[in-house]
Amino acid sequence: MVAYCRLRQSFRDFRLDRIQHLTLDTETFAARPETLQDYWATEAKRRSREKVVIRFRRTEVLPALAQHLLDTRHQYGWMHDQSQADGSVDMTFLVGSLPYLATWLIPYASGVTILEPPALQQHLRELAKRVYEHWC
Repeated sequence: MVAYCRLRQSFRDFRLDRIQHLTLDTETFAARPETLQDYWATEAKRRSREKVVIRFRRTEVLPALAQHLLDTRHQYGWMHDQSQADGSVDMTFLVGSLPYLATWLIPYASGVTILEPPALQQHLRELAKRVYEHWC
C-alpha cells in the first residue's frame, strides 16, 4: 500500500502483511500539496517504468476472469482505476516489461482496449500470433 509517512515526511510503500496491530482513530488530516499522482509520476521516472493505460469493458470480461483480474492486477504495476460513463474501466499501470504485461492480458483480449502505449498492442499481436500458430 502506498501512503504518506508522517515519520519520514514522504510517500512510502507499506507492506500490509507486516502490520501487526491496527487501531481506528478519529484523527483527521488536511490535504497535502503532494498527491499520489505526483508520487507515481516520480516513481515512473526513477524506476524506468512505463505508464500503461488499458480500458476493460466489463460486459465482455467473464465473471471468473473479472475476479482474477481484480485479484492479480497489483502484481502487474496497477496504480488506479477510472470508471467511464459506458461502464468500462480505465486501469493505469506502471510496468517494467511490456511483454510480461502482454502475457497477463491475453485472457482478457476480447474485452481490452490498449489506450497507451501503442507498443503494447504490438506485443499482444505477436503473442496472439504465436498462440494461434501453435494451436491452429
